[in-house]
Amino acid sequence: MEQEIKKLYLSGLSSHDTAKRMNLNHSKVYSLLRGMGITRSISESLKTSNKLRKFNPYVFDRIGVVESYYLGLIFSDGCICETTNGRKMLTFVSMDFQLVSNIKIFMNSANAISERHENKKIYYSIAFCNGFLYERLLQLGCVAKKSLIIGAPKIDSKYYLSFLMGMFDGDGSISLNRSINSWKCSIGSGSKKMFLWISTILEQYGFSYSGGSRIIREKPFYTVELVGISALAFLRLLYDSVDSSVVPLERKHKRFLELSKVKFRKGPNFLEWEKEYLLSDLNYTDCCYMINNDSRNYGWVRKAASVRYWRNRHKETTW
Repeated sequence: MEQEIKKLYLSGLSSHDTAKRMNLNHSKVYSLLRGMGITRSISESLKTSNKLRKFNPYVFDRIGVVESYYLGLIFSDGCICETTNGRKMLTFVSMDFQLVSNIKIFMNSANAISERHENKKIYYSIAFCNGFLYERLLQLGCVAKKSLIIGAPKIDSKYYLSFLMGMFDGDGSISLNRSINSWKCSIGSGSKKMFLWISTILEQYGFSYSGGSRIIREKPFYTVELVGISALAFLRLLYDSVDSSVVPLERKHKRFLELSKVKFRKGPNFLEWEKEYLLSDLNYTDCCYMINNDSRNYGWVRKAASVRYWRNRHKETTW
């Protein structure tokens, strides 16, 4: 153990980071280092500190698919703040080591990834100190103490889906409800403004979804949920939006691939845009053709029998 502590400390980690990496008390690590006669001069400490804080603070100067994805991750699991001594920080924390590692690579950073154990869970984190990065994130819509107040990102709308892909990897979920044999995906936020913005995006694409809130740690948490074919189509849009530009969170991507193999027998109830065709003078066959080939159709096939059934049910009130 002593040799491992020595190796980590001499590699450039601080005594605090060495203690976290070894899951030991800092005072014990410090005592062992002193006992081995290992210390750093002030100049060496400053040199090491600067080395560990190397990264590219200009990664968000240009916003494209990759940048919008990582912005979504930061909106979910990141935090910007200004310390009492005036330092402007970005901290990213996640239980998924892959996400923290990906952020580190994206930032072209040499900063160390820290590890914290709490309530039998492991949290990984990385921090960046830079005033320009802080101000740029503010310009893009990220705010300090963001949990309850953050809103839509200030980026071009063509990157909304890749941004949501990042949010999904950070604060999303995908699961199978075995009691009803149905797939479900969701994205959550503690901010009602963010919840309403995500809802608007889903409505623009014609997705059927449900929304709600619950209390977590005495604070509200809002979620939008999509089920079945809607979940599949929404996730397909998100993953397609980043294509191979980023490496998505592996454990969620595996579930998505499972979902992709499911064959759904029918689509959702007729949506509002479909009713434009249902209420037209088109015959059953042509009506089905127009619905099935409409760009707002995201994965189902309507048949003449269903069109006939709907028209017969609504005959008295619509015809």
